[in-house]
Amino acid sequence: MRQAVKAAGLGVLATALATPLLGMAGGDPVVADPLSCEPALLVNPTRREPVPPAVLEASRAFAASSVPDLVPLADDVEASREVERLRAWNDSGQQPTRIGVLRRLGTPIEARERAAQSPRRMTASDPRVASLPLESGGRLVAARVRVPAAFGVRLRLAEVRVPIGTRFWVFGSDPAKAIGFGIELIGPDESIWTPSVHRTDSVTVVAMLPAEVDRPGTAGDRGWGFSIRELLQTLHPTARSSHETLQQQPLAGCERGSMCFTDATFPSIESAEKATALLTFFLEGVGEAQCSGILLNDTPEGVKPYLLTSRQCIPNQYSASSLEAYFDMVEDKCNGLPPFLDEVPRVNGSSLLASGAASDYSFLLLSGHPSGSHVYKGWSASISSTVAGTALHTLSNPEPQWSFLYSQATVVSSIPTCTGYPLPAYPSPGFVWSRGTIGVPAAGGAPAMNSAGAVVGHFSGYCSTGSSDPCNYSSVYQMNGAFATTYQGIKQWLSPTVTSPPVADFSFSPSSPKAGQSLAFTDLSTGSPTSWGWNFGDSTASGLQNPTHTYSSPGTYPVTLVAYNSAGSNSITKQVVVQAATAPPTIQSFTANPTAVAPGGTTTLSWTSTGGTSASIDQGVGSVPTSGSKLITPVIGATYTLTVTGPGGSATASVTIQAASGGTCSPDATTLCLGPSGRFKVQATYKDYNGNTGSGKAQKLTDDSGYFYFFTSTNVELVAKFVSFCNGSSGNWAIYASGLTDVEVTFKVTDTKNGMYKEYKNPLGNRFCTIGDGPFPCP
Repeated sequence: MRQAVKAAGLGVLATALATPLLGMAGGDPVVADPLSCEPALLVNPTRREPVPPAVLEASRAFAASSVPDLVPLADDVEASREVERLRAWNDSGQQPTRIGVLRRLGTPIEARERAAQSPRRMTASDPRVASLPLESGGRLVAARVRVPAAFGVRLRLAEVRVPIGTRFWVFGSDPAKAIGFGIELIGPDESIWTPSVHRTDSVTVVAMLPAEVDRPGTAGDRGWGFSIRELLQTLHPTARSSHETLQQQPLAGCERGSMCFTDATFPSIESAEKATALLTFFLEGVGEAQCSGILLNDTPEGVKPYLLTSRQCIPNQYSASSLEAYFDMVEDKCNGLPPFLDEVPRVNGSSLLASGAASDYSFLLLSGHPSGSHVYKGWSASISSTVAGTALHTLSNPEPQWSFLYSQATVVSSIPTCTGYPLPAYPSPGFVWSRGTIGVPAAGGAPAMNSAGAVVGHFSGYCSTGSSDPCNYSSVYQMNGAFATTYQGIKQWLSPTVTSPPVADFSFSPSSPKAGQSLAFTDLSTGSPTSWGWNFGDSTASGLQNPTHTYSSPGTYPVTLVAYNSAGSNSITKQVVVQAATAPPTIQSFTANPTAVAPGGTTTLSWTSTGGTSASIDQGVGSVPTSGSKLITPVIGATYTLTVTGPGGSATASVTIQAASGGTCSPDATTLCLGPSGRFKVQATYKDYNGNTGSGKAQKLTDDSGYFYFFTSTNVELVAKFVSFCNGSSGNWAIYASGLTDVEVTFKVTDTKNGMYKEYKNPLGNRFCTIGDGPFPCP
């Protein structure tokens, strides 16, 4: 029966080559409902963008033996903890499924090029960055990040500043398979999440900058290019859960891929496969996550890449900009192998058009159509389409399976008391409850379709009545956002009624910005625009409705907004005058005389500064002139901080008042008294990975040396000794110390002869750095 549907589909495909929009025939009939839309089949020919020779040449500019930027995931303590949190999240049934962790580079990469610089093969200061002149004019800037044995990697390009016409490329071990992308992926924070590359030890990203960058003064101080400070590392499916995963064995009878079913079970199963997408994206506070979504058709002539998913998956434009939508995730046969992500059509980037909690929905416009032939599903917004007893069919990618699994449920009017996995805290009127009949619960955002193939909802959560049988579908109740409710928030795109183009208008704040200050642009267009195009006048652009932007240099910038709807477009240009940034104040000096004071004694604080309008000193001193002096009775051992504030910001400087007499050292369980007559008081405190704190236990070895332990007396953590470099009254005493620990340590040494003390800190997670310091004066 499945073969017969395929034959019918070929006829529709041939017709679609001449007519882009039409109703599906055969197993996908039109829903006869006033609030409904027919499905459409769109053929987008597969065109792999050829990789320019300059990109291939850039791949040879890096040394193959360069030091990795990140250690393997298993050797990274913090990343390993994040993996365990990921597994706990997935095992508890929370949505969306987590599939990757955020990792930060120890040393950020600045891949930038400035005009009027001499051509060079590689930036000498950073072997991870290369620069090449292009024969046609312009320049190529490339960066490489090494991530040993990574299953999948996405780089975050921050502070992206490139001219219009720039093309990016990203690749792993094979530059011939580089993936091209552009500024359409820039998110609201002026960053880009690159397309994923898989099964690689390194990731290279290349920006091909047009000839404009060769004109002096066009880039300002920042230069053309981008920064790399963090990345997403995707885990292999078998590493995402502590449970036995679906990838580790053939699917059981209750966990079956869509290829195991025919149109006898779901008449529109093949068109559903051509409409459903596996979604991966960055979610703030979660890392990389996975959901499902579906392409939707609209009623006007012409197909746009609209996609419906869950709000808990894509809650904001930041996640929408990072979206990767993978299509054709179908096994090669029933219980066969899923396709690999690099081998299927994908679309990167999207605009979040609407989102709502009433039915837990997010409605997106993808940055483009997927290549190949795909169905844009019809839908029904009638409440009658989800009455009790209606069969709901779902294709989705529940954790950790990538290929589409099929599930079926029956709409119910009420549910019993549910236990187990938590449900989203959304109001119930916008949701449809159903009871499982076939297959495991769906993934977040997965479409719920009726037997006619129309979308009538999308998966939002589930609970169980407590059966221990994992294949007892009747004990599982699924909550689906009702499309009848969702439709009210997205009908302006699916069923627009506009007959004339919009009238573009906008405002910006602040009205008199300074260089380096963030501006908020607000769309004021009328006439129901559905998309927007901004040109900020400095060779940067945005497709958001209400973007923010920062100008790095003063000047007058013509800002143009083009507003679009289905009837046409309209534009408006306004001048934004950016003033030069006011420099912050400068503190030339801040001193204390004397710097060592006996209890009850006085000292004079003196300071000079420029560019400030007010000043203050802490520790109870209060407001002071921007330059001057003040006699105080100080707090012994306290640090006094001067803060000078002006139109351009503030500046600070500090001085510490030492004790003129240090007293004596008395050895005890936590104190070593070392050196001549026990002159030097030595103490150590610690903080472990669980937040526990305490004082180190002191053990004297000789008059000049000793050690500390923190947890057990057999576990030495810190060894210290003093060495004299004195020549009479000149020279100094030196402290040498070394640690055998990576917990947080504060190591304090006090010279009781003059009250001088030094603190040395070892951060949590760092191997203790050896101390060799000679700050204590003789005799």
